[in-house]
Amino acid sequence: MRLIQARIVPCGLGVLLFLLLASKVWGSPGLHLDTGPLEGPGWSAAGARIALQFTASGGTRASGRLFGLKLPALLEKIRAIEFSCAELDLSDGYSCPAAKFKLHRSDGAWSPPPLAIRFDADNGLHIRGLALAGGKLELDYLPGSKGWQANLQANGVVLSKLGRWLAEWGIEATPEVSAGKISGNLKLEMRAKGLQGELSLGLGNLAYSSDDGERAGENLDVNLRLRARELKDGWQLAGEAGLDAGVMGVAPVWVEVGDAPLSLQFEADWQAQSHTLDLRKLHIQHPGVGALRTRASLVNGGWILHEAELEQGHFPELYQVYLQPFLYGTPLAELYTAGELEARLRRDGNGETHAQLELRRLDLHDEQQRFGLEQLSGSLHWGSAGKVPTSTLSWGGGHLYRAPLGPASLRGEFKGEDFQLAEPLQVQILDGPLRISEFKAQGLGTPSLAWELSGGLGPLSMARVSEVLDWPPFEGSLAGEIPAIRYARGVMNVEGSLGIQVFDGDVVIRELRLEEPLGVVPRLRAEVDFHNLSLDALTRVFSFGTIRGRLDGALHGLLLEDWQPRAFDATFSTPPGDRSRHRISQRAVGNLSSLGGGPADILSRSFLRFFEDFSYQRLGLSCRLRQGLCEMGGVEDSSGGYYLVKGGGIPRIDVKGFNRRVDWNTLVERLKQATASQGPVVK
Repeated sequence: MRLIQARIVPCGLGVLLFLLLASKVWGSPGLHLDTGPLEGPGWSAAGARIALQFTASGGTRASGRLFGLKLPALLEKIRAIEFSCAELDLSDGYSCPAAKFKLHRSDGAWSPPPLAIRFDADNGLHIRGLALAGGKLELDYLPGSKGWQANLQANGVVLSKLGRWLAEWGIEATPEVSAGKISGNLKLEMRAKGLQGELSLGLGNLAYSSDDGERAGENLDVNLRLRARELKDGWQLAGEAGLDAGVMGVAPVWVEVGDAPLSLQFEADWQAQSHTLDLRKLHIQHPGVGALRTRASLVNGGWILHEAELEQGHFPELYQVYLQPFLYGTPLAELYTAGELEARLRRDGNGETHAQLELRRLDLHDEQQRFGLEQLSGSLHWGSAGKVPTSTLSWGGGHLYRAPLGPASLRGEFKGEDFQLAEPLQVQILDGPLRISEFKAQGLGTPSLAWELSGGLGPLSMARVSEVLDWPPFEGSLAGEIPAIRYARGVMNVEGSLGIQVFDGDVVIRELRLEEPLGVVPRLRAEVDFHNLSLDALTRVFSFGTIRGRLDGALHGLLLEDWQPRAFDATFSTPPGDRSRHRISQRAVGNLSSLGGGPADILSRSFLRFFEDFSYQRLGLSCRLRQGLCEMGGVEDSSGGYYLVKGGGIPRIDVKGFNRRVDWNTLVERLKQATASQGPVVK
């Protein structure tokens, strides 16, 4: 067999094709072709060696090796490519129905299944049957005088297998894909001005997750289209994506696609020299929830937000999907919401940030019924510095716990982490006014939130107060001036005192302190003093039995947890020097005896049962509550107990208590029974 050897510097595939065809014409039994360096747009090779062998039957076998390769990113590990073809067809260009390839990498070798490959007369390359990760790929390459075109078609590629294949090439797929298939098309075109491309993909039944579970998706159907154009110093990028089905998100936000698909559009420029990404446009449309438009830059690995706009934010969807996940553990974690919201944020050339929030008929109601506001509307303005427009906000009504709030409007100024009321605010609560003369807050949006207000309350009728607190109806009023209420680190302190005119006397509340007012277990502390209350009015309201006289008292060290008493020092007694008429009914005597651990029918077995009421000198009761136990006392001690009522006049009656330590819940139950029953029947 005669061999022809040649060493040339080829001009391209056309020269190689000519030599192959010429060798066939010359009738040579074989050909070895060694080339010098080869190069093309984005790649180069140290050389190529091609061998042809012509069989007696007129067939052609071919083999070759391309070595010293330098390829673009993702392919840079390939150092050489070997190929062989048992049936090379040279009738029209040249083609091989089952070409075998072997790719030598820096870390090993990989051989794909046999391919159908064809070079046409115009040096075009066409590959069919390329198997990858359970799918099929087709490649078409068309060279031209001023560049080239390439088209890659993929069908049914299994993403989990693709991830493992990429890992073999040193490309880690993050997050890990566990299910789904991909089909699509990649078009590349090289022209004098540079490379440009377009990628269209369809992903079906996609499932993925990160190792920490912070990013995940399941049963996703995604359509993706990306376009890229090479610039002098970077790339111009654009694209669209549509999510048609499934659930996806980044913790704590998880989005489930409903009847309408979620869509995304973007335009960006990548500057290679400065490693800067200018995201000129990002538009995310979530039907039924809202639309987000934004512009940002990625500089030195960090994002800078230039502008963002939320359009047509619908409640409750916006709250449930995007806001509530960040509010768990706060008083805003469980809200019923309705209405609309729009927001704008921009960063100017001086680095100052400005924001505007538009509220339209927004309803917010705590599902635990602690607070609520209806028909919130207004325009809120915020700025990091400089002059900020005045914010306005109005509402049609609401409630604070069971106390209804009337309509009102406010004007104020936000700047940085601070807010200050621009003018006094008055809100109707129950049947009287809550006046806020001044209000200012610091540390908004931070754990160090603090605020302070001053104003006044009332007068409020005690009848309405009693109604919302589910108490028996009181007469009188509640009013007071508030020099200052200060809140910091979850604690609210009230300076000054609140005065309540009730039962023809006065109740003064001072040193009021509320810890975690909207938390899971709010705590209230206070000092309460009672002055010259009418026992006649008090006992008539509570159906305790009639007592006439006056009463002083103190409830010091009061501690309520979740609005239930946990500790206090309570004393109630006849005021010193009281000159009012002192009388007590049989029923009241029995009820007081029961509270002290004595019999309720104390008078039923004596001649005293013939008297309807009795005169007394002094009465009193004390309770020191600690750890669920009440340490009881009266006006003075006696042998074996203490006096609850110290008798005076004829007939004389003394009521004694005997139990010094009483379970608090038991004592409360006795009080309920005393005020609910008609008292003992004395015959």
